[in-house]
Formats: sequence, structure tokens, C-alpha cells
Amino acid sequence: MAILTQIPEIDVSVHVNGQPAKEYPSPCRDDDHTLPIPDHPSHECYIESKSGQTYTIEVTIAPGLKLPGKRNLGIRLSVDGKSILGRVDSHWDSSRPYNHSLIGPRMLSPKSKVHRRQKLTFSPVTTVEETAEAIIKRDTQISADLGTIVVSVNTCTLNGESLVPNTQNYKQEEGFTLAEKSMKGRELSHGTRFTEGPIIQPPTEFIVSHEQVFAQYTFRYRSRSALQNEMILPQTPPPQQSILDQIQAMTKDELRSLDEKLFRVKREKEINQETNSTPRLKRTIDLTDDDAIEVSGHRRIKAVKLEDGCEVVDLT
Repeated sequence: MAILTQIPEIDVSVHVNGQPAKEYPSPCRDDDHTLPIPDHPSHECYIESKSGQTYTIEVTIAPGLKLPGKRNLGIRLSVDGKSILGRVDSHWDSSRPYNHSLIGPRMLSPKSKVHRRQKLTFSPVTTVEETAEAIIKRDTQISADLGTIVVSVNTCTLNGESLVPNTQNYKQEEGFTLAEKSMKGRELSHGTRFTEGPIIQPPTEFIVSHEQVFAQYTFRYRSRSALQNEMILPQTPPPQQSILDQIQAMTKDELRSLDEKLFRVKREKEINQETNSTPRLKRTIDLTDDDAIEVSGHRRIKAVKLEDGCEVVDLT
């Protein structure tokens, strides 16, 4: 969950298939001086995406948040560079906890004339070798903010509200097939498509003015392999081969060398076993007899004391 130290009361998170997505910190690029410095508190991180998964944005505000002046609270959601959803809570009370789910944009069915809440769904990106300048230029604009979710918590002045006669339908491309050159080396694995959701009541439009960003939360979504290529996640070590796979991958010379090594090891083991199994002569010395020493399996022999006091054994 994304929490800013300057505004700890606000918690914004992405839930994928109903579960909070694990967040990975954005790598620090100190050499990138092209990034604008925001004039408001901001948070940026990465999350993992898989094709076909749906996601929502969960916004929680703890009691005690103070907005500048007598302003209303507004939330705006942008996906892939397009503002698709906004909300103003005219009854927000800073003394109570606030929870809201951003599910997706509204859509008016042209045939049934019913309003539906569309779902946000990860859709894969494919690339093609394209050289036409016009297509590369178009795809460059599409890919500029692809794979990005931006949640802005705003302050605004509420001037009124009215029923929306015709809900805006957001035009989508047939798919995310882009010219490879338009991606400029970036790891873009997914975009967001809108899939059919539940029927809703005709929405109300709020008329606001003096809208200002109070805090902003950016989530960049990528596949696991893309996150690894961007060094957000460590690379997965290659799976270890089984012994059979290793043997099957050997050349004839390697197999011959292995066979010779195994034969030497086996022969050394047999020699050691033969050596250990050979009976050894066990000798005991009777220290209670000053005149004779008994060697098992042999006759008794004499120990002779020399003039200097040393004892020697007569082996004759």
C-alpha cells in the first residue's frame, strides 16, 4: 500500500483479482534530470501484472486529514495516460474514516441504453517490425504512458451537480500491437482494456472548480519478466538439470572421460576394502613378567637387561 510520510492519513493501493498487489520501489535514477519535480507529495512504485487479471484502486483516508481551506475532496484516476474516472465526495467528513473503490469508467450501451461500470483488465502488448514513420509516431504517443496507473487526491470547490444524460464511452484500440521502435527500449508488457461490468444507475456529474492536486500516487504495471529486465526484481536462476539430463547433454569424449573416472573411483574403493579386510597380527605384551614377553601366535621370548639399564628383546 502506498503511504506518503507527509500525508500518512491517505492510503492508496491496487487490488488485483481482489487481493492487494505487492509493491516494488521504483529504482532511483539520479542521472535522469528530465523528470519534472512535482510541487505536491508523490509516490511511485511498480506492481506485477498478468494478462486477463482485473484490478481496482482502493482509497482509504484515516480520520484527521486536514485539507487547505474549506475545500472538497476529489479523486481522479488516469490509466495509460487517459483520465477515465473522477469522484467528488460532497459529504466527506474528516472526523470519520473514508473508503472508496475505483472500479472503472462508466459506459452507456448504445443498444440497451443501460449504464454499466466497466472493469479494468490487463491486456498484453505485442510488438511488430514497423518502419512507416506515421505508424511509429502514432504508437509512440500510445506507448508514452502505457502501463501506468495514476491516482490523484485533489482539493476542489463544488459548484453543483447534475445528471449525466450521456455517459462518455472511452474508445479503445483493438489491441496493444505497437511498433517496436515506438517503445524506445522500454519494457512495456501490458496495457489496460475495459471489460463489461455490472449495470449501474444513471450517474451524477459534479461541477467543480479550482481543482488542485493534493497528493499523487503512480503505479507502473509490468509482467514479472519485464520487472526482472528493468532490474525491479532479481533474475530467476535457471533450473538445475537432473543427472540424466546432464549425461544426455555430454559429448562422446566427456562420456568416455566420465567412464574412466568412475572406473578409477570404483577400483580404489575395492583396493581399500581388500586392505581393510586383511587380518593383522595382534600382539600383546605381558608387563607383569620381568623375564619374558609373550607375543600372540609366537613362542615366549626373553627380555635381556643391559649394564646401562636398557632392556632389549632377544629375537633369536
